[in-house]
Amino acid sequence: MQRYGLAGGVSDIPRGEAYGFRAALRAMGRPGTIEVLKGAEEPAPLSPAASALLLILCDQPTGLHIAPSHHNHAVRDWITFQTSAPDYPDRSVTLIIGRPELQPPGAVLRGPGIEHEAALDLPELAAFRANRAQFPLGFGAYLTAGSQVAGLPRSTQVTAD
Repeated sequence: MQRYGLAGGVSDIPRGEAYGFRAALRAMGRPGTIEVLKGAEEPAPLSPAASALLLILCDQPTGLHIAPSHHNHAVRDWITFQTSAPDYPDRSVTLIIGRPELQPPGAVLRGPGIEHEAALDLPELAAFRANRAQFPLGFGAYLTAGSQVAGLPRSTQVTAD
């Protein structure tokens, strides 16, 4: 492991992880709501929100797959040191999707945690629609951009605006 894997964790671990965990829960519990999630110094190309989610959600028994666009020595070493999460599981249920920005306009979201409807710009609609059709199976997703995070649980119905 190179030296860069040792740096970048949350400085005030109990408080930082508690705030981060609450923001992640609010984002998933209120689909389409954008929360701020930061606190870790991440290696490129991870965003502050994605790295904070990794610190919150991953641990030694949590298998992790790193997308090829993000798979480099710095990211792998940082994740291994900070979370002890192993690489490449045989399956996964939560996606962390990096976006250039999070915007409310876009797909219309309905379902648990949404009073009437919410809106969020998604990378595509077909995968999220197909995911909802598999409920209670399927995946939950966190969309991140910089220090922002939005949650999209598998129970959310996604339609075009």
